[in-house]
Parts: sequence; structure tokens; C-alpha cells
Amino acid sequence: MGLLDSYIEKAKKIQPIIDEIIELLQKDELKEIANGLNDAKKRFENQEFLLAVMGKQKRGKSTFVNVLMREEIMPTGAIPVSSALVKVSYAAKKDMRVDFLDGRHERHDVKELAEFCTEKKNPGNKKGVEQVNIDYPLEMIRGGVTLVDTPGEGA
Repeated sequence: MGLLDSYIEKAKKIQPIIDEIIELLQKDELKEIANGLNDAKKRFENQEFLLAVMGKQKRGKSTFVNVLMREEIMPTGAIPVSSALVKVSYAAKKDMRVDFLDGRHERHDVKELAEFCTEKKNPGNKKGVEQVNIDYPLEMIRGGVTLVDTPGEGA
């Protein structure tokens, strides 16, 4: 049994416990915590494992993701670059969906990523990007792993 299979098996065992905790939190009017826990439960149900690349600004997080992807997809630069969360999930074909804070979703070519997640093209997140979702044919994330490139601490 692989690591991901082991993770999924354990996640299934704790789902009833999570349901009970969510129910208790909602009764105690701790809905914000209950909602966060419910989001985690959905990831368990969808067999999604988030692998976040985190750290301070200008420490090579996006470069690291590019190395894993074996292609320069994530914008990199000499000044802090990332201004929005970017999630990379497995798919047979490259695609990109931009989710906006106002609930809109738009499809774009992956080559347009910098338009939405860099300080140069989207200063202070003026475009209101919540996150960018990239579908990418990367075998190492097949089976439910999602790479998450985060803005650096202080971004």
C-alpha cells in the first residue's frame, strides 16, 4: 500500500468523527470552524491531498514547483512575484481556471498565469483573484494530489 492509499484509508476512518464534531460545532455557534472542518471533510471525500509549498517571499517556492512540473509555468523573478494562490491538479490536458472573489470563474490559457497571480500584472490583487486552478499532465500528482503554490509570507 502506497502513502496516498494509506492516507485515504485513514481519512475514511475518521470521517464519522469529523461529522460528529461538525454537528457539535454548529450547535455551539462556532460555524466558522465547522465550515473549515467541512471543507477538510470534502477533501477527504474527494480523495484530495493538498501539498502546499510555503515560505517567505523570494525563497524559490514557484521555482521549486516549476522544477517538479519540469516546465516553467509559475512566474518567477528577482522581486516578489506571487500575489494569488495557484493550485495544480492532474489532468490529461493543460487548462487554467481563474476563480474570482466575486464568484466568477474564467478559463484562460496556462501561458496567461502571470496576468492573474503576479504583483506586476495584478498589483495588490486589483483583479480580485481568489485562486488560480491549473490542470496539468504531471504523473507525480495523479491520484488526488494537488500542488499549491502560495504567495510568500509578507506578500
